[in-house]
Formats: sequence, structure tokens, C-alpha cells
Amino acid sequence: MKKSLWIISFAILLSCQFGHVDSWITHDRLVSFDVKFLSDIMDETNELYYENSELFFKKNYVETYIHDTLQISYVLDVNACSEFVGNIDISNDTIRLMIQDISEVQCASASIERFTFVITNPENKKYIILR
Repeated sequence: MKKSLWIISFAILLSCQFGHVDSWITHDRLVSFDVKFLSDIMDETNELYYENSELFFKKNYVETYIHDTLQISYVLDVNACSEFVGNIDISNDTIRLMIQDISEVQCASASIERFTFVITNPENKKYIILR
């Protein structure tokens, strides 16, 4: 009986350890992923965001090819309580950027945050980037 209880307890522990975040396998060419808080969505300094959000997002998108590295940075308006992990998918001449909200809490506030992906690019190849 004790052995069965121990096995069941161990199985439950393992299932808690390997949730959806742990099963997210990061692409080997993704060097780093970073999220940086820029401002609260209600911040009055975000005039362009309120006047023309499409232009705001376009102006805050940056692709930088340096030697064997590609850095992509862009901003999004997201739930302020969210926590993210990032990943990429590479297929031929296209890189798809992926983010996943791993937080279990949502709140009523929003923020503008910068997402940055650093990817190895040994051939210094130009890619089509999908977000």
C-alpha cells in the first residue's frame, strides 16, 4: 500500500513539474528573448499610440543584421500582469516569431512592452519575418 501511494505521489509531482511551459522547446538558433516594460498604456506620453497605433507599431519595429546575428525588436500592447516566453520557427526564407503568455493571472491594466529576439544567422541571410 505504501509503495502504491509513493508511486502515485511521484507521478503527481512529475506532472506538476512538466507543465505547458516546460514542454516549450526553444529553437536552437534563438540566442535570447527579452521583454522590457516601456510604459503603462494610459501614459500621456504615448500620443502616437492613440493618434495612429498602426504607425506607432511600425516605427517601433527594428530588424538588425550584424555579422552572424539577427536581432528583431518590436512593441506590443499586452496585459500588464502577463509574463512571456519566446520562440522562433525557421522555414526556408521565413522566421516566425512566437510568444506565449505563461502567467496564470490576468489583470485589468495594459502596458506597452518591447519584445526582443536575438537569433544566430551564420549565413547572414535576409529573412521574411512573421510576427
